Amino acid sequence: MDGSQAEPVRYQTTVGRPGEADAVTEGEGVPPTDAPEGDLGRRERALVRRIRRLRDHHARSEQELVDLRYVLDTRAAELDQLRHDLSAALDRTALLDARLRDFGDVTPEEFAARVRRTERDLAAREEEAARQAAEAEQVVAEARRQAAELLANARAEAEARIERDRRTAHRHAEDAHREIVARAENRAEAILAEAALQARRLRGESLAAVALPARPAFRTVRHGYAKGQVNNFVGWAKKAAADPASAPEPPSTEFRAADSGYEHAAVDAWVRTVLGLIRRGHADEPGTPGGAA
Repeated sequence: MDGSQAEPVRYQTTVGRPGEADAVTEGEGVPPTDAPEGDLGRRERALVRRIRRLRDHHARSEQELVDLRYVLDTRAAELDQLRHDLSAALDRTALLDARLRDFGDVTPEEFAARVRRTERDLAAREEEAARQAAEAEQVVAEARRQAAELLANARAEAEARIERDRRTAHRHAEDAHREIVARAENRAEAILAEAALQARRLRGESLAAVALPARPAFRTVRHGYAKGQVNNFVGWAKKAAADPASAPEPPSTEFRAADSGYEHAAVDAWVRTVLGLIRRGHADEPGTPGGAA
């Protein structure tokens, strides 16, 4: 009997049940290695059945990877919704600041109260950013755990089949096992890399922006600070708040006196607050001195 005339073999999956897999392998009539040549067709059919079982296991492994990717996409959608809510809150804060500026000059007491409110808002946003970063870390940890479990199961099952087939079957069966392990490792590594990249991007987006207090309407007094020098510092502060990592060195805060300039006390208080917030934004950035590594 040749292989082309053999009847189709019905295959039943036994992956994940070692006892049944052994029963199928040893009980399907596979002849010993010293069997006569007339039994070669039976040995070939046994090899075909084992290869089909391996392919079935590989298909289930790919489905598990698809399920894992769906979980990661769900977590990403939740993080996007959180970022949307945070952006809406920031827009409402900016609207309130614009309404406050319509009242005219701000006294030092009013400015100090506004600074305190801004610092409280900044602290709340930092807590929200930390919570989002923690959720991203949990997503990465869960992905790593599932990938490690998947790899461990794939290696254990593949190694057991390689050991049995090395004694009784053709060399191609061993190559098929190794290919299954390699594909599972490549897919798991790709998922881990994508999850880590997503976590770093979400953490960077949550901590990148630094909210500055609104520039007050400085009062013009005699012998105050030079207006042009103060306005240059205000422009630098806006750029540094938008992108702390690439901000240039701050300009000098030793403002020159002018016959008609801005009031000293209000300018000094605003400059101190702005520099403190920008330094905090630098310290919160991952990889910067004093920040998260």
